[in-house]
Amino acid sequence: MTPTVSRILSLGRAAVIAFPVAVGVALAPAQSLPLGFVVETVAGNQRGPIALDFLPDGRLLFAEQDTGAVKVVVSGSVSTVGTVPGLAVSYSQGLLALAVDPQWPARPFLYCYHTDAAAADLRITRYEITGDLGNAASSNLQFGSSYVVLAGIPDTVPQHEGGELRFGGDGMLYASFGDDRNGCLAQDVTAFHGKLVRLRVDGLPPGSGGPPPRSALVPAGNPFTGPGDVAPLVWATGLRNPFRFDIDPVAGELFVADVGEQAFDEISRIDTAGGNLGWPWREGSAPWLTCAGNEPPSITPIAEHAIPASFFALVSLAVYRADPAAPFRFGPGYDGDYFYVEHFSGDVWRLDGGSGWQNAVPVPGQPTAELWATGLRWITAGRVGPDGALYFVERRSSTRGSVQRIRPAGAAFQAFGTGCSSVPPVLASAPASLPVLGGTFDLRVQQLPPAPGGLTIGMIGFSKTVWAGQALPLPLAGFGMPGCTGLVAPALTTLVVPSGGVANWPLPLPAASAFAGQDFFVQALVLDPSRNAAGLAVSNGGEGVMR
Repeated sequence: MTPTVSRILSLGRAAVIAFPVAVGVALAPAQSLPLGFVVETVAGNQRGPIALDFLPDGRLLFAEQDTGAVKVVVSGSVSTVGTVPGLAVSYSQGLLALAVDPQWPARPFLYCYHTDAAAADLRITRYEITGDLGNAASSNLQFGSSYVVLAGIPDTVPQHEGGELRFGGDGMLYASFGDDRNGCLAQDVTAFHGKLVRLRVDGLPPGSGGPPPRSALVPAGNPFTGPGDVAPLVWATGLRNPFRFDIDPVAGELFVADVGEQAFDEISRIDTAGGNLGWPWREGSAPWLTCAGNEPPSITPIAEHAIPASFFALVSLAVYRADPAAPFRFGPGYDGDYFYVEHFSGDVWRLDGGSGWQNAVPVPGQPTAELWATGLRWITAGRVGPDGALYFVERRSSTRGSVQRIRPAGAAFQAFGTGCSSVPPVLASAPASLPVLGGTFDLRVQQLPPAPGGLTIGMIGFSKTVWAGQALPLPLAGFGMPGCTGLVAPALTTLVVPSGGVANWPLPLPAASAFAGQDFFVQALVLDPSRNAAGLAVSNGGEGVMR
């Protein structure tokens, strides 16, 4: 057995991972999120949940991989809607994805991507849902008739099933299929291996039955016309194991997390029909394997990560879009950003489309400059909910897991950094004061030098990474302030006159909801004639989130 195959079999590389979690739990790192965010459990003690989606009225549906159960969460209570029968089950087989018809409740359909033990294939099956279709407070939903939308997706090897379903803003159903351990077929448009397909399903007949002729699923705008009946369904080629992808509901772009063989996992953005991600000619952007013919042009990943010796698998989470009135909207600075996670470590990245899909500017309390969050282990799927929170399922094993969400917890503030190395001014919030929109946030600068020192300038900014083209933190020795450090990029300043050795700094905040989630950074510049040539000192920094 080659080292690569041995590693694949031992890891279950990005499929969906029934890893021995007793070790993982014992060594699980603490979760770390940006300031003002919390993780909440929505549905605990579930049997290996794998995927989720929302009804338009806000009810949450999730799937269990091994049991085939589809469940609904209403007001914290979990009920079973139905069960997909006849699954072939392994660490990467079973019920893998689900998607709600965008025309619900007029079309009360749920689409499931799953294995079929009898046919030894993968397929997409549509289930009609009956019950209280329009009552957001009701858990009365049941499976009705089933209709096979697409069958014959290869599953000859119990690996690389791929496995996502998403509806795009165009109303089409997108699905991702793995290469079934046959890499060169990912470049063959006549085979389902290693493909992302785009299907029209709104013309299918109601009731049970199927599958229809594949020609009935071909929408306008797909890039290939043939040969055969697979090619007209294909939207993108050259994928290895695209377990999860996401669609920007505004721009229509697809973001695919494709799990690599041995060298790189990658995140790729598909913005045109017929995109080729390069597998197996390329693993990430690096050469990998030669197939017949010449290497085709391929999409360069927007992010790629070298696969370490330990477990590693990237999972696409979400393109963040939320209604401005959503109660748990992260903030306007997050709109259009893309999130993905590493399944085993729980490291979460946030990419900013405005910067060419680079790491977004760090926000207050972010664990590192690169990572938006850490310790969110075992995630297998994510969705932005109607309330603006980022929901996800964590699958610890085939019998353990939960549905959780990340949401803002409210206005928050904390100190960071050191201003001057010796007896610096100390900046802090006044007791019980928080940066609440429409109110006044009270700051205090203490440990001031005696008169004639102590006069304070409060500096407010929106970055702690760069100021006037210079990286922060910025040593201030060149400004006559040795041992002192600039921590924020000042955009506004205000003069604060001390009283009784304390500078009380009231900061009026706007009332507009557009500022909900706005990050800000503060630092105080203090007159201190005896300290240095500049006669100045700076405090520590402070970082906050308005809510």
